[in-house]
Amino acid sequence: MPGKLQLAAAARQVDRSIPSREYGAQIKALEKVMEGYKWAADNGAGFIITSIPNPIPNVTSDRAVNGLYFGMQRFIYDKEQVRAVPYELYARQSGRVGYVELWDDESAGSMHVKIIDDNTLEVFNDAKESDEKDRLIYKKVARFEKNPRENRLESAEESGVFR
Repeated sequence: MPGKLQLAAAARQVDRSIPSREYGAQIKALEKVMEGYKWAADNGAGFIITSIPNPIPNVTSDRAVNGLYFGMQRFIYDKEQVRAVPYELYARQSGRVGYVELWDDESAGSMHVKIIDDNTLEVFNDAKESDEKDRLIYKKVARFEKNPRENRLESAEESGVFR
């Protein structure tokens, strides 16, 4: 489509039986850049990622024993988004060339992350997404911003008084 930036997304078939340690160098490079830092996008979404030990220590599958795992705290502006089950992300090779997939079993969702530089990450929610609108750019920040709309009064239309 003219006027729309299309991002090249060379998709590939990935053997999901191969444990994340097989791609350890790429995963460890990502970990080094992002672990423990606050990352925020222009839309107010943010996260903090930390390495965690195998969250299922009694399981002896190759994935459990040789997997690389991360915990994640999610934020919308400066408010943490808490869910009943903590985020335990399994790192593996992405179907998107040059990216690492962080897979969440609980939600069956993932994020495909690529390092742009030490202060910038590019994220897609699906390996096959290729449109500019599907891409999120996260920047390393010292703190999460407050929601600029938090103290704003709703209009009569927004509150439902007028339709």
